[in-house]
Amino acid sequence: MIHKNRYYVLSIFALLVPLFFWSTKPVTHKDTQTKEISFANVNQAGTFSLYNINGDITVESYGGKTVKMVITRTIKADNQAKLQKALNELSLQFDSSGQQIWVYLKAPFIQVCRDGNHLSYRKVDHEDDYDFSYAFKVMVPRNTSLRTSTINGSINISGTKDTLDVQSINGSLNLNGVSGITDASTINGTIEAHYLQAPNQNCRFSTINGDIKAFYPENLSAIAELQTMHGNLYTDMDNWHVQPVKEVIHDRKHGNRASYRISRNNSVKFGDGGPVYRFKTLNGDIIIKKNK
Repeated sequence: MIHKNRYYVLSIFALLVPLFFWSTKPVTHKDTQTKEISFANVNQAGTFSLYNINGDITVESYGGKTVKMVITRTIKADNQAKLQKALNELSLQFDSSGQQIWVYLKAPFIQVCRDGNHLSYRKVDHEDDYDFSYAFKVMVPRNTSLRTSTINGSINISGTKDTLDVQSINGSLNLNGVSGITDASTINGTIEAHYLQAPNQNCRFSTINGDIKAFYPENLSAIAELQTMHGNLYTDMDNWHVQPVKEVIHDRKHGNRASYRISRNNSVKFGDGGPVYRFKTLNGDIIIKKNK
């Protein structure tokens, strides 16, 4: 009788061991959803705002009147329980009001604050017990104004005609066949922009570790303000002139003491001048060339 009980206990242990190892095995989940949203007036231009954290964003323009999205979510966890936690708390929020559409991530560790048409968010108190990413492929009407941002990922935009606000931290920014006023910034990544038409108002391009490459029609008329510490300017434009160096003095007061910082900006005038395009990088070259 004792031998039988021992055999029974050993049999249960033999069944539990593979179950234990299965439950602690790393798991990956991937799913895809599609979404279509319309502006209140489909015959008027609108603004589409997309806020991601981990993952690439691709936006293309087309001749339609709605915003179409294909969203692929990938979650990696140490075990099934942590994966289920991720599935329970991670979601996407789709908001719209008039000619505004907002898409952003929701989770207990994401703080979101919306002030009017602008939204800000940050990740806080995430235990890092799972990894997640969202890859967005979006189609928008050609005259849509864009605000797109991610923290870890690249952003690729093509064919849009309206204003571009494009932000990343760890990723490259690629703008192809665009013509809108641009504010593009990243920290670790290159910026490359190809314009069908040069924007008629001021633009800004900023990175820390990476080159900035901008391609314009050969009749470009603008002022380029250039800042780079470890890089050079390259251009194949025909009509350009280096402007006198500007000195800008900033003063700061500390009690009875005042400190002064002098910064120098190099400016290049293309054609007859015009809007100011600001290019700033720390470790990289600034390249302004003709569209091919």
